[in-house]
Amino acid sequence: MLNWLKQLFTSVEKPKEQVPQTPSQPVYVAPPAMLGSAELKKQGDDHLARGDMASAATCYRKAIVIDPDFAKAHSNLGFVLMQQGRADEAERSLKQALALDPKNADTCFMLGNLAILSRSDLESGCQYFQKAVELMPDFDVAYLDWRRYMSLQGKLEQVKQFLIAGIASDPARADFQNYLGNIYQDEQQFEQAMACFQQALAIRPDDADVLENLGFVLFKQNQVSQANAAYDKALALRQQATVLGPDDLDLHYKLATLLLVLNRHQEAIASFNQILTLNPGYVEARLGRGLTSLLIGEFETGWKDTRDLASYAAVGYPEFRQPLWLNDSDINGKSILLFADQGLGDTIQFVRYAEQIKKLGAKVYVRAHTSLKSLLGTLADLDGIFGEEDILPLFDYCCPLSNVALAFNTSLETIPASVPYLQAAKERVAYWESQLSSFQAPRIGIVWSGNPLFRNDKNRSVHLQRLAALLMDGSRHFFLLQKEVRALDAPFMASLKNVTDLGPQLNDFAETAAVIANLDLVITVDTSVAHLAGALGKPVWILLPFAPDFRWLLGRSDSPWYPTARLFRQPTIANWDTVLDEIKRDLDVEFPVQESST
Repeated sequence: MLNWLKQLFTSVEKPKEQVPQTPSQPVYVAPPAMLGSAELKKQGDDHLARGDMASAATCYRKAIVIDPDFAKAHSNLGFVLMQQGRADEAERSLKQALALDPKNADTCFMLGNLAILSRSDLESGCQYFQKAVELMPDFDVAYLDWRRYMSLQGKLEQVKQFLIAGIASDPARADFQNYLGNIYQDEQQFEQAMACFQQALAIRPDDADVLENLGFVLFKQNQVSQANAAYDKALALRQQATVLGPDDLDLHYKLATLLLVLNRHQEAIASFNQILTLNPGYVEARLGRGLTSLLIGEFETGWKDTRDLASYAAVGYPEFRQPLWLNDSDINGKSILLFADQGLGDTIQFVRYAEQIKKLGAKVYVRAHTSLKSLLGTLADLDGIFGEEDILPLFDYCCPLSNVALAFNTSLETIPASVPYLQAAKERVAYWESQLSSFQAPRIGIVWSGNPLFRNDKNRSVHLQRLAALLMDGSRHFFLLQKEVRALDAPFMASLKNVTDLGPQLNDFAETAAVIANLDLVITVDTSVAHLAGALGKPVWILLPFAPDFRWLLGRSDSPWYPTARLFRQPTIANWDTVLDEIKRDLDVEFPVQESST
């Protein structure tokens, strides 16, 4: 995001008053004291590109003094102030920019982010995002943010109706057709989704984004040959685009991400390398290369490339004064804070390293998501566990949990895989034992979807109705461990007879752990519950998409991170049917239905 924004704000814009010289006039280079507003803005852009926010702000302010109506200078100053955490000043600058240039979608986008991130004003933020989408076709980043925050407010239907109305007034809006198709896809209205994508392609036949979306829906409909054709064309267009624009980093990045969707990892790494040759500071490409390297088992390269994973944090990267520790200094007799910088599952996965750090003679503190605090308190020999709002103790070093594997130069052979390393509280285990005592074995927990706001959710989550053959055979009892149930799943869930919904009673991960301790098996998609069951040492079967997350590696049914895990992989994109058939067969073998005696 930051790279994208920097590129956005470093475009050259001439102020209205600037009069170009005629070719016959000699070129006059003004001394620094006489720089015009355009030159000062350009200097500010250069400072911004190098990350020198203070110097950039100075240049933009000078440009505004010369030309108070220089909208782009106001807008760029607003961005810099956002980066400096000066929200009120940033908002004033951005609003001034918007008053001068009311049709600037980029300024609307920044104001939307500022409203939400600085004061949690979802309503105002969404209004700005909507305006940005109205003003700029294909402003995907603004649309995705708008959709995300409207969904959080339960207003996704309003987004849908906005798109429908927009298409009715302007049928040539291929971007709206594409956005609407994705909503229909999420709602499992596949015919409507395909119709939207095909309408978009009728307008823009060579739109690779739409072709990818169409291919995904075709795979969901088991139309494999047509789906492959759509992806093949999208790939050809991406490759052609990079040939025509060899220095366009965004084109190379889109090609790399499509190659990852297709599990063509070495080609994706080559694309990331091309980006980094052109711009070594392109953080997204280095992160992409690192995660791909981890996925194919090249850990040494992968951990180094993902060292700055915290910049993509789900929780945020606090700016501690204490030095970063990567096993590069003696911490015997010192104290260290390990802090969660990614999602819940990542925290559970990497907190295992606390024990190894403890053995180096340090006091070890952990700061994590509040919902994990009670659970992580069961970690052996931990000196303190703190939630996001807790006051921290004094400490000498810090390390984000995403970096601890790098600190120990972790390889496939040296992954600390002793389980369980987390425990469920005995009194809660006893409580749930009494609650579940009337249910015969096997007791099986189910999680079928994750956070809908997760960027790759459409690939990893399953709609509950897809599990019908598994859940409705009447021979086993299942316990739903899903904290939140999507509106699309609720009617089907209500019709299930041999299922108990425990979600409303699971107020944190410690409670979920106590339930899992009383189960024989957990079946889950790639969510935090997969990590929780694995860390507890319980049998867990994990459903993986065709292009899996880095931690699950490739071509294996076991996990070196979790010895009790079994992996079930999609053989093709969106093919959950094969996965579920395999799970049903393995259930029949390992947990055969007991014939009742008459």
